[in-house]
Amino acid sequence: MIALFNNKWVDNKISLNMSDRAIQFGDGLFETILYSNNTIHRIAMHLERLKQGCDAMRIKLPDFISNIIVCKSAIEKLIHRNQVQHQDLRIKIMVWRQEANQAGYSSDNTSAHTLIFVKPYSIHNIKEEISVGLSSEVKNHFWKMAPFKKLNSLPYIIASQEKDERQLDELIITNVNGNISECITSNIFWYQSGSFYTPSLNTGCVAGVRRKEFIIKLKALNYPILEVEEGIESLYNAEFAFITNSLSVKKIAKVENFKFPHSAIYESFIRKIEE
Repeated sequence: MIALFNNKWVDNKISLNMSDRAIQFGDGLFETILYSNNTIHRIAMHLERLKQGCDAMRIKLPDFISNIIVCKSAIEKLIHRNQVQHQDLRIKIMVWRQEANQAGYSSDNTSAHTLIFVKPYSIHNIKEEISVGLSSEVKNHFWKMAPFKKLNSLPYIIASQEKDERQLDELIITNVNGNISECITSNIFWYQSGSFYTPSLNTGCVAGVRRKEFIIKLKALNYPILEVEEGIESLYNAEFAFITNSLSVKKIAKVENFKFPHSAIYESFIRKIEE
């Protein structure tokens, strides 16, 4: 596959120094963006989060990515160069600190390496339901980088290993206070007594782009939506629950041994929210 490395076309491979900070420390960020029906979905929200994350890390996001018109044009050219414009795709943008002026972890370098590439993606059937457990090996906490997608994704790797060992579709990660935070790849929502709930960013969850979009849409549809710090008991009292990320929305069938009942409200709601 053709990719864009530092705004130059490369064919399937890139060359990095052994001292590269992505390799050494995971000193960077990424965004995963859905492309379907000839549309790059939510690109403005993705680039906004990426810029905020780079600012927090003291990395200067290059103009060819921070400028939405230029970035969108580059991605469209990339898609056409790979001749995949009629497929559903996962677009990945990676940004990491260049290795000059470093001493161990320390570096005052604000310049960035960048990589943009695409991969075919099979869009999830929105009617499919998933089985979820609670992670016993990973705990979240809030810090200034918690809202962003970091190259160093070790907590999610460990949680994914736990998920696979238990033969589940997803795991809920709680924080150090025992409150629901997020899932491995997704944010989580639940519905109870006429209101929607999702964990507050204070729980240490990623500030998901789809999470933000859902909150905006729920408010526009006059659904009460509360960002909360609550334990797993709140989820067990819910009428239904679902997870969201930039690529999909999935309904939760059960959490551990607790099964959610069928809900006509969910089916009606999801049709409205996805219109």
